[in-house]
Amino acid sequence: MPSSPLRLSSAPIKFGTDGWRGVLGVDITVERLLPVAAAAAQELAHRAPEGLNSRTVIIGFDRRFLAPELAEAIASAVRGCNLEPLLTETAVPTPACSWAVVERKALGALVITASHNPPEWLGLKIKGPFGGSVEGDFTAAVERRLAAGGITAPIAATTSRFDGRGEHLEGLRRQLDLSALVTGLKAMNLRVIVDPMHGSAAGCVSDLLGPEATELVDEIRTNRDPLFGGHPPEPLAPYLEELITAVKASTATGTPAVGLVFDGDGDRIAAVDENGRFCSTQLLMPLLIDHLARARQLPGTVVKTVSGSDLMRLVAEAQGRDVLELAVGFKYIASEMLAGDVLIGGEESGGVG
Repeated sequence: MPSSPLRLSSAPIKFGTDGWRGVLGVDITVERLLPVAAAAAQELAHRAPEGLNSRTVIIGFDRRFLAPELAEAIASAVRGCNLEPLLTETAVPTPACSWAVVERKALGALVITASHNPPEWLGLKIKGPFGGSVEGDFTAAVERRLAAGGITAPIAATTSRFDGRGEHLEGLRRQLDLSALVTGLKAMNLRVIVDPMHGSAAGCVSDLLGPEATELVDEIRTNRDPLFGGHPPEPLAPYLEELITAVKASTATGTPAVGLVFDGDGDRIAAVDENGRFCSTQLLMPLLIDHLARARQLPGTVVKTVSGSDLMRLVAEAQGRDVLELAVGFKYIASEMLAGDVLIGGEESGGVG
């Protein structure tokens, strides 16, 4: 992978659609990360909903270089705000932190991750007490706190840890009919090949389905590689040659296969069909809408972003469903899902809920 020259100065601290990200060692340093984490923790405490008496802030991290160490560091910043950090034992998919926030009734979560960005990047995502990403007014308030100064000093101490990955998988087992899923895969003689792209979703599908699915599910690129094989851990066709090859090979030998791919922190998905064709959420969402609305007859509105495929709208309206179109960013979809009766929401970059 060819290297690019480093910038000689850091970029201003600005939050995007889902967090603050930048080049590790230039934009993301421990000196800059600690006050950002403290400001975020203070804002979580300040905005705690009425009746939420927790002082706990969940802290998670992905598999990137220095992510575990920086997660431990921001725990000190949270303690400096007179709050209680609770750190995951291992790298986890970002949704595991969202799950932990809701299950433990925590103030929110801080996640050390750069999601699908190139290997040299790192960053911080903030999750609110509802489990989803905080909105723009929240991150603007964090930026104002930073500009005002006076952020508290970090306090070093032993940080309590928990099995965030295991709790998340156990929660999913309670929500899903996994035996029906495994039975269906067996009846179809269908193999599932999972590509976590060296990220924190590695092993999750296999562990979720359990030993009954051992012959049905294979995973590739499960080892931790902070360079992600030389490509960004983003579920796009140019980065999925190994998965596409594996799916084609299985189908050619008489066992039809499909591929599932997750991004670096496990909150984006894409798929590969049995012929090795890449399927983004632009194609997956219409299929899911049709299944939920027509086959399952479930109620609710369909939510998409402005850059989402018009096919989503056409399929939804063909089933008599209203379609709500929002700005780019899954946090806007999540906000609507919390407020209204939503069948499914998704964006073009791989977020589906």
